[in-house]
Amino acid sequence: MLVGVSSVFVIASSPVNARDFEAEIQAKQNELNKYKTQAESAAHQAATLQEAVDQIVAQKNQIQTQIDLNNIKMAQLKQQIKDAEEKLVKLKSILARAIINNYLNEQVTPIEILASSTTISEFTTRQAQQDTIKRQSKSIADDVKRTKEDLEKQKKELEHILSDQEAKRADLAGKEAEQTSLLTFTKGQEAEYQRLITQRQSEIDSLREQQAILNGRYGNVSIVDTIAGDYPWNNSNCPMWGMLSTGGADGNGGDGHGYGCRQCASYAAWRAAKETGIYVSWGNANMFDDRAKSAGFEVKKTPRAKSIGVMDFEPYGHVVWIEAVNGDGSVRAAQYNYNYGAGWGMFSRMDMPASTYDWYIYF
Repeated sequence: MLVGVSSVFVIASSPVNARDFEAEIQAKQNELNKYKTQAESAAHQAATLQEAVDQIVAQKNQIQTQIDLNNIKMAQLKQQIKDAEEKLVKLKSILARAIINNYLNEQVTPIEILASSTTISEFTTRQAQQDTIKRQSKSIADDVKRTKEDLEKQKKELEHILSDQEAKRADLAGKEAEQTSLLTFTKGQEAEYQRLITQRQSEIDSLREQQAILNGRYGNVSIVDTIAGDYPWNNSNCPMWGMLSTGGADGNGGDGHGYGCRQCASYAAWRAAKETGIYVSWGNANMFDDRAKSAGFEVKKTPRAKSIGVMDFEPYGHVVWIEAVNGDGSVRAAQYNYNYGAGWGMFSRMDMPASTYDWYIYF
């Protein structure tokens, strides 16, 4: 199956040597290392942010403690003002009654007091009582007033202090929310980097597993020849650009049948058509077995001459044309794009263990 990328096509399959596992593994390892660096940076930033948040919380708690103490002091002041007002009311009531009684009993002028007094001493005593009552009344009223004014002054000062402290608390709460939000975001970044690290490591492990499997499959390879016969595509009309096909039937790497020229799927489909008259179009190599089943073809584990052998691995797989089953049980496979040392997109004919291929599609 051709997948267009700019002016070339992505490879539809590649076996162990045609696929550069080490390059893929190294690329993913580079990504993993980059994510580790980014995760460490995010973790360091998160730690710094957490320290800043902790400091803000400590400052906010300290101010809250001061606010709580000042609120207690405010409540005490309010109670003292209330007590002073109640005391003033009581004193005024007592003094009022005393003045009224004195006034009713001695509603006379100093001349009358003198005239009614039997002695100068009596006159002086009675006059002094009236003066004392007036002075005491004024003195008590002034004391209570001064006390109340002092308490009101303290109350206003404390209200100002509380207002400043509450403003600082609100400012710190805003900073805390901002830093906490940034901390949450940074921790989320760190978690995402850790997820990517785990994912890349899993991909690396999977690539190494595939590499080991394919190396095992190709452990007993015997190259018979490298003569492609009359397959229509070669270096002159379908030059390879690395692992990618160019030129071809459409100038864009296509072979005219939905495959990339000089790719394994292109050759296997062309060879099947030449041998059986059936030209299949089944996409990437690892799709051949499922699509063959859907099309009604027999797909078996046992090799057969004039069948397509399928290596069903990710991401693309690999397919070959089985020319014969040898007497020792091995198979003779004709294929394109197995890099036996001559480069990409080359033909080879090999004797392979039958277990090399996962499926055989019968025609």
